[in-house]
Amino acid sequence: MSERIGRFELLEQLGSGAVGVVWRARDTRLRREVALKLIREERSSDRTVRERFIREFHAAASLNHPGIATLFEADQTPEGRVYCVYEIVDGETLTERIRRGNLDTEECVDIGLQLAEAMAAAHRAGVVHRDIKPDNVMLTPEGVVKVLDFGLARTTESAGQGSIASRAADFGRPPVDEDATLDEGLRTRTGALVGTPRYMSPEQAAGLEVDARTDVFSAGLVLYELATGEAAFTGDSVPETLRHIQVEEHRPVQERNPSIDRRLGAVIDRALAKAPDDRYSSGAELALALRQVSRRASGGAWRWWSAAAGLLVLVAAGVWFSSRPVLAFTDRDTLLIADVDNRTDEEVFDFALTAAIEQDLEQSRYARVYDRALVVETLKLLRQPADAFIDEELGRDICRFAGVRALVVPRILSVGNTYEVQASLVDPATGRHVKTLRVTVEGREAVLLTAVDDLARQLRETLGESLASIEETDLPVAQHTTSSWEALQSVTLAERRWQEARYREAALFFERAIEQDPRFMAARGSLGLLKIQFLGEPEKGKQLLREALELTDGVTDVERMMIGAVNKEFVDVDLEGALADYEVTLDLYPDTLAAMNNKGQLLYRLQRTREALEVFNAAHELQPTSSHPLWAIARIQLWVMHDAIGVETAVQKIVSLYADAPEAQHMLAWSYVGQRRYDKAEAGMRRVLELDSRHRLALPNLAHLLMRQGRAAEAVPIYRQVLGIVVPPPTPAVVPWNTLALALALRAAGDTAEADELLAERIEAAQATGFDLAVLAAALGRSEQAAAWVAATDEGTVPSDRLSEMAEVLTLMGRTNEALDALERASAAGYNDIFFWSIMPALAGLRDEPRFLALTESRSPDS
Repeated sequence: MSERIGRFELLEQLGSGAVGVVWRARDTRLRREVALKLIREERSSDRTVRERFIREFHAAASLNHPGIATLFEADQTPEGRVYCVYEIVDGETLTERIRRGNLDTEECVDIGLQLAEAMAAAHRAGVVHRDIKPDNVMLTPEGVVKVLDFGLARTTESAGQGSIASRAADFGRPPVDEDATLDEGLRTRTGALVGTPRYMSPEQAAGLEVDARTDVFSAGLVLYELATGEAAFTGDSVPETLRHIQVEEHRPVQERNPSIDRRLGAVIDRALAKAPDDRYSSGAELALALRQVSRRASGGAWRWWSAAAGLLVLVAAGVWFSSRPVLAFTDRDTLLIADVDNRTDEEVFDFALTAAIEQDLEQSRYARVYDRALVVETLKLLRQPADAFIDEELGRDICRFAGVRALVVPRILSVGNTYEVQASLVDPATGRHVKTLRVTVEGREAVLLTAVDDLARQLRETLGESLASIEETDLPVAQHTTSSWEALQSVTLAERRWQEARYREAALFFERAIEQDPRFMAARGSLGLLKIQFLGEPEKGKQLLREALELTDGVTDVERMMIGAVNKEFVDVDLEGALADYEVTLDLYPDTLAAMNNKGQLLYRLQRTREALEVFNAAHELQPTSSHPLWAIARIQLWVMHDAIGVETAVQKIVSLYADAPEAQHMLAWSYVGQRRYDKAEAGMRRVLELDSRHRLALPNLAHLLMRQGRAAEAVPIYRQVLGIVVPPPTPAVVPWNTLALALALRAAGDTAEADELLAERIEAAQATGFDLAVLAAALGRSEQAAAWVAATDEGTVPSDRLSEMAEVLTLMGRTNEALDALERASAAGYNDIFFWSIMPALAGLRDEPRFLALTESRSPDS
């Protein structure tokens, strides 16, 4: 006889977990089949498990949506076993559908859209699922998606409130599910973080509070798997998987499946953003994005009724277009100015007209112009040359990639002495031409003196800026830049050379601009900074900055404030005063990236490290595709905070932007050194050498890593190669230390005779004295010679880097405690490369010492 639970006859077991069993059952009263979820008998007295079931009842009972399995009832048996009854959903899980493969874009979008709409219903009711994964999503034979299992769901205090946050456990511990079991080989003991590791969001994996955006991330992982057939993040263990989710970027969808529409890939990318603020805010917003992809994917299909409906659509459109906003542009949104479509025969307009429009629009405190330096970085990410002509098509690609809200396509035409300047405002998401503005003037000079200003005012008004705001910041462009087309063209060309790191050429164009207009403030200021920062001519640079400061009459507020701050920083060396000026600039123009980066650099120089880190993080949030803030974050994490995980997090973002950049790959490998993941570090160094076979740091560091892993014989030929490379600029002192490394590798590989011969020859030939000879002597066993030098050294005057070298000498002499004392003093004195100690061959004798392990350990952010 079949087992019964109340009036339900249990027919077959459908699945089981650590806390419950799901049965196909027959409701004998209503004569229908249902899914009955029953608490396990051995767990029925567990209060935590019972509370989880009750939580599921409450969450599921508040939901009524065709994409969510309907809860019919919940009760308990006379013995106290809690159960709930759902509609039975026949079909296959998404896990099973993924295994069958061959999902195209249309099917992926259809499934994803249904999933997102079901999530949206839950989020509107104040419910966060917290365990969205393929196993919890069913696909019926009719193609209907059903979301199951709200056992880990959390509800807000009232439906629809903005924060859908889980409650942390007592005593500050992360929220845990005492009963969670983990699927697909990732099972763990009681007390795991809530959810399934492969489908957790970064904040969920870190044990932080979660809201609707955590479901969005999990849905992004499901979509990724639908589109590629592979998980976005996997690891050999639960901690490794969680680390991948928190730190590493996913491989782009189209790399794994080129047949998937790139627009779907872009939606998945945003859903999988590490920072919750960068994702879609809820299931509803994700559904909207997928609906747009669905419309575009099916836009080419002609339906029989479209012609008949056309007249009605056009009539309705007459009313709709007249009442709707022309573009959903809001305060501090960004716009990109494309390169000018020059239909005259005057080359001077090629670059200068775009620059003039940009300069005029940059006065606005309402709209932000997408900076040209960021344009260059974005072009690299799009695999386009830095000097690519930005027409409407490429402009739309840049906008969609970088999240720029509006595109302006300028055009100039002429008939005789009459010029018409046009600006088409384009919605990059749809390609719709929102409005085309036109200004006609007589004479070429009037284009700069009149037309650009009129066009910029019209654009600002069209974007939604108030007339009062426009009037407040509406200086003529010829007044705050230059009245010379030729000078403007020269500065534009100079800035483009600067962005390409062609500094000498940039300087020549700036000098030409100054000749063409001696009162061009921006040309003098930019040339001054170029000479100070990149051309090694600080005094000439300071003089140019002073001259620029005297030319600020008539320039915009932001330009006046920036040149004043730059003078205080580089001419007066008044760092606190410069910092105050940058802060005032950011109060008035909060999205000025240059001011933000300069403020961060000043805070760093003033040793206000955590404040600097906050500023650079804000700069990264402002412009996620700019590598500059990320490099600053990585260097602070490495050199000051010694947080290797923090370094990896920042550099992974750079690598996701510039996978072929050797320096980014080297910094990533170095973060693994800090984590003592030497196999990963080795693989990273080899990747760098694939990109640059003579990389001055990766080559010796690869050899050090091989030594650290006990593979001296493999390190020997690499050290020989290092000795054959002249390090620019020539540094003779480097040679003895490279010789030392080779000798130690030879000795470890069993070739003691060659090692001793090499050391002896270097001692005889060395021009250097002090540490350089002492370390060679110590390695050769000439302890008296090395000790004599150490004894003669005034340790109070030794800089931190030389204290590190002294530690190497003392280690080779077997004076372990003194070596550790030297390293501790070096660390206290600000030696920044503590991770290097862990792979220095000469410090191998310290590696098992507790003091050494503590010194070289990666720090947590709060330590």
